[in-house]
Amino acid sequence: MTQTDLLDGKVCVVTGAARGIGRATAIAFARSGASTVVVLDLPDSDPAGEPSTADLVSEAGAKCIVISGDVSVSGDVDRAVAAAEDNGGLDVIVNNAGISPQVPPLIEFSDEQFQRITSVNLFGTFYGCRAAARAMMPRGRGSIINMSSIAGLVGAAGNCAYGASKGGIRLLTYSLAVELGPLGIRVNALHPGVIDTDMSKQAFADPDVVAAITGHIPSARIGTADEVGSAAVYLASDLSSYVNGASQTVDGGLAIAF
Repeated sequence: MTQTDLLDGKVCVVTGAARGIGRATAIAFARSGASTVVVLDLPDSDPAGEPSTADLVSEAGAKCIVISGDVSVSGDVDRAVAAAEDNGGLDVIVNNAGISPQVPPLIEFSDEQFQRITSVNLFGTFYGCRAAARAMMPRGRGSIINMSSIAGLVGAAGNCAYGASKGGIRLLTYSLAVELGPLGIRVNALHPGVIDTDMSKQAFADPDVVAAITGHIPSARIGTADEVGSAAVYLASDLSSYVNGASQTVDGGLAIAF
């Protein structure tokens, strides 16, 4: 379901947009009328044998600019925002890029493993917020959307670094909503639950695993990346003009069922 004028003429940046939620969000923005979508991701990260995000965004009617880079490097994030500024001015950024690698128990967790997760998930989001604020403040408007997770709302064993990074994103969002709200810039967080993406396909190949997971979800199914993208369209659009500092779950009710 789309409304083709919700983001009419807007210039957007989506990080981590080669696949999964970022890819679905970039395409949803194009289908909702965005004029330009800047996608930032690691080089050669598009899924093999599939159309690129750039191709799909272009097919949906928006200009797509691809920036190869790593969100844990602030200069790469700055380049993506600069590309948006060069194409009419940044209206929306979705700080989506993140990693959730397999990690050992706490007592075997290395400094480097913890630092890598937080550098991508939390620092990358901070860099995106900072670059976007610098671009949006002179115009007195804009929407910053930070991709957290239900792991940023509830705790889970074996999830300390990821949960810490996503919880940090939630509190970063709240703080910036208070700081930037008076300047016309809205800052909100999305908290996806169990979503069918490339990262989760291996686990979901086992019907017993799927049954066990969905048994805990009140909506009794796994979500899709498109459903998270639709929520991002809402927060990017003027439909949410009085929504600032919100934590929007897209999880089928899982967080409240913990």
